[in-house]
Amino acid sequence: MKNKSIINLIFYFALIAAFIYMFCTQKNLLDGFKGVSITWLTVVIISKLLVQIANGYRLNALLFFENIRLPITIWLPLSCIGTLQNAVVPGNTAIASKGVYLKHKYALGYKKYLLLTLAGIVVFILVNTVVLITLSSYLVNELQLLLYLLIAGSIALLSFMILARKYNNIHANKYINYLNGISLLLFNTVNIDVIIKLVTSEIVLIVFRALALWGCFAAIGIQVDGLIMVVISVVVSFSTIINLTPGNMGITESMIVGIALIFSIPLEFSLAASILSRLTSLLSQFLIVFVMGKKLI
Repeated sequence: MKNKSIINLIFYFALIAAFIYMFCTQKNLLDGFKGVSITWLTVVIISKLLVQIANGYRLNALLFFENIRLPITIWLPLSCIGTLQNAVVPGNTAIASKGVYLKHKYALGYKKYLLLTLAGIVVFILVNTVVLITLSSYLVNELQLLLYLLIAGSIALLSFMILARKYNNIHANKYINYLNGISLLLFNTVNIDVIIKLVTSEIVLIVFRALALWGCFAAIGIQVDGLIMVVISVVVSFSTIINLTPGNMGITESMIVGIALIFSIPLEFSLAASILSRLTSLLSQFLIVFVMGKKLI
């Protein structure tokens, strides 16, 4: 575990060094920030606040499976504090910190919380895969392979959950038990209202993320098809499942730049938009924590 953390830190600092090198050697990379629109910047910040609300509500919807109802003054800052922690510490520290809080304040067991988290990841993968299938006509050749992998992975995941539920008593182990637990949550008709809320929050989150990214490009003077922004934001969001660096810093920006280049968006503008997206995300999270964070104490 210690060696893994060291490797993550080395990778993180290597990415920072790479970005510093780019800025020092490619002066035109800063050209994308020239003439940033204040109006569009305001739109981006508002959109980012909506992203935080949708992301927080997704956490709240997951807790409905355990009949835990949190007020917005709790689930919203709790979600943002976890995300801010991820921005400074490698790994998914947000998951751990939220788990500890919910354990001490609402007596939610760690195993149950982990099961809810895994169920949320499954819903995330399935919903985002369906969105990419719907927008498949916007996927260039370089992204078609990703779509095929996601479709195959989604089919395999659903198949494993069905098999785990059918043969749980025969091949019992912790992985089968978790798959069976996720299956019981998502395929149980008793939970249909919760599942609808969870899926709806995921779709709303996709829309707000795309709107915020679209605003970032518009703020620097680049008008891009909104559905292309949905594709980019969905593909980039898959990188958040596992954080290799604090907040996936550097990785998220590299993915935005790389996919934007595929869609023929100039490097200096896509890089500026990715950095603007990062900064406004941190700002929106900080604002929510600053205003509502005391409610968690």
